[in-house]
Amino acid sequence: MAVSWWLVGLFVLSGVTCFAAAVRGSRLRNDDARRGLRWLLSLVGAWGFLQAGVLVAGEEPTAVALYILALTAGFATPFAWLYFASAYAGLEYHRRRPYRWGGAALYVAVVGLKVTNPVHGLYFDATLRTEPARRLVVEEGALYWGSLALAYALSAVGFYLLYR
Repeated sequence: MAVSWWLVGLFVLSGVTCFAAAVRGSRLRNDDARRGLRWLLSLVGAWGFLQAGVLVAGEEPTAVALYILALTAGFATPFAWLYFASAYAGLEYHRRRPYRWGGAALYVAVVGLKVTNPVHGLYFDATLRTEPARRLVVEEGALYWGSLALAYALSAVGFYLLYR
C-alpha cells in the first residue's frame, strides 16, 4: 500500500512553482496578458496539487472527488490560455462579451458532465488499487475523450492567435 512519493513530490513541486510564478507576476506590460498568465499558472498549480491529492488519498470516494476537481481545474486552463493569448497578441477577443459568455457556458456544460459522472458513468470509471502502489486506476469514457479533444482544439486556437 505504498504511495509513489516521488510522483506526489513532482506534482506538489509543479504546483508550488506555478503558484510562486503567479504570485510573483511577470514583467508583461499588458495588464490583460499578465492577468491571463496569472490565471493560467494558478489553474495549473491547482491541478498539480489536486493530482497529488489523488495519489495520497486513502479511500476511493476521496480519490474520485479529487480527480473530478482536478478535471475541472484542468479544463479551465484552455480558457485562461485563450484569454492570455488574445491579450498577448494585442487582440480583443478576450474582452468581447459573447466570447466570454460562450466560453463560460461551454465550461459549465462540460464541468456539469464531469461532476455528474457518478450518476451516468460516461466520463470515466475509476477504481482504487493498492498493488504495487496505491493509485486510482481510471478508464476514460467517450465524454472524457471528447472534452480532451475540445481542450486541445481550444489550445490550438490560442497558438494560432499568437502565431498569426
